[in-house]
Amino acid sequence: MKKGDLCYIPQDVTLMDEFYNTPSGYFKTLKPQTAIVLEESQKDSWLKVFFQGGEWFVLKNEVYPIKEEGCRL
Repeated sequence: MKKGDLCYIPQDVTLMDEFYNTPSGYFKTLKPQTAIVLEESQKDSWLKVFFQGGEWFVLKNEVYPIKEEGCRL
């Protein structure tokens, strides 16, 4: 995923407010959510996303890209 992409966050995924330091806050999704990718680390397994008005880190293998293929209006 690249900057600006929408991503799908399933239920029961933990997002953290810090990756490189000790996290001071976290959020666990109670239902599926969407977020905007802000940054993808090439050497780490985390994505930085914009979610509910703030910047959060989430594991890459716990989120999925939202693609346009197959969508109809």
